[in-house]
Amino acid sequence: MAKITKTAAMAAIGSCNLIMRIGRWIGARRTLFVWSAASVAITAFVRVPDAISIYMSGHVTNMTWFLIGQLIMTIDIFLKIFAPIFIMVIAAKYIFDCRSQDMGRASFTFKLSFWTSIVIGLLIAVLFYFDSGNVIGAKLGGSLCASGQICWFNWSMLYAAGRVFLATGITTFILMLGLRGVYNELSFMLEKRD
Repeated sequence: MAKITKTAAMAAIGSCNLIMRIGRWIGARRTLFVWSAASVAITAFVRVPDAISIYMSGHVTNMTWFLIGQLIMTIDIFLKIFAPIFIMVIAAKYIFDCRSQDMGRASFTFKLSFWTSIVIGLLIAVLFYFDSGNVIGAKLGGSLCASGQICWFNWSMLYAAGRVFLATGITTFILMLGLRGVYNELSFMLEKRD
């Protein structure tokens, strides 16, 4: 049993190191730089023509509020494009940076993200399950439960809730890892130095 465990640990270390080597060859900073430039270009492509058409329509009565509104919408679109890749790059570092001395001991950030994503995934799945069975809510019915009925159990509802659990859990896990990584790096950078 110990030999199998050691072999599995070595295989996991090898896989993680391969992914990290590929990541280092591509370069996280280079990836984020290129993606940020692409995000700016996409944002400008979307917002500039729209802002011009709004301005040319003659409905702008206050130029200050118009510019503030356009700036807020531009930042919003940029963050929607840039933030997911930024968080995924940081999460990948926390997931795949397997140093042999750390094997067997997940970091606090990894454990916190994992258990939080499990809890949130289960809560959302239960909510989805009861909603699809008309146990909660006031729907007229849908594809998983006949109209006007309350369905406490069927396999289609369980399958749909399981898919929701996996999707929510994985997304929350990556999001938590990324945000905790950003927090860790910022708190280290802003730490008081003597």
